[in-house]
Amino acid sequence: MKLYLMRHGHAVSPAEDPLRPLSIRGRQDVLRMAAYLKGRGFSVREIWHSSKARACETAGLIATALDPRVDVMEKEGLEPDDLPDLTIGRIEDLRAENKQVRLMIVSHIPILPGIVRQLSPQAYSKVDFDEASVICLSGGAQTRWSLEWAISPGALREPGHD
Repeated sequence: MKLYLMRHGHAVSPAEDPLRPLSIRGRQDVLRMAAYLKGRGFSVREIWHSSKARACETAGLIATALDPRVDVMEKEGLEPDDLPDLTIGRIEDLRAENKQVRLMIVSHIPILPGIVRQLSPQAYSKVDFDEASVICLSGGAQTRWSLEWAISPGALREPGHD
């Protein structure tokens, strides 16, 4: 199973808009990440996201760029301060089916690092969840989760451009 964890893109401040949709920079970073992933043949079956506007918008942009047929769905248990247990249970249920599932979760800090800490403690210290960053964990039905790669939008920007 491949599990991709993505933090939402940069959002506007609560003073600017209490719903906190993506900022212009946030949209640009998410689209840059989507183009990078698509250029490497990246695909997922489902994208789960929280109810927050910034996560929903990030998930929609990624899905549209990769394949509009991807199932994008809001899932309970992915809010910033939720405990990771519900989501980890869902992930482990999918993994137990022993299918070659490719799942992306678009969410927030601190839940994303909490998921990584529980699934792959050795990976936890190796990744940062910058806005619009993606990490890939892999694990078979009988194997431990391991970190395959991590990428942030900063690594994709041209020097001298923000």
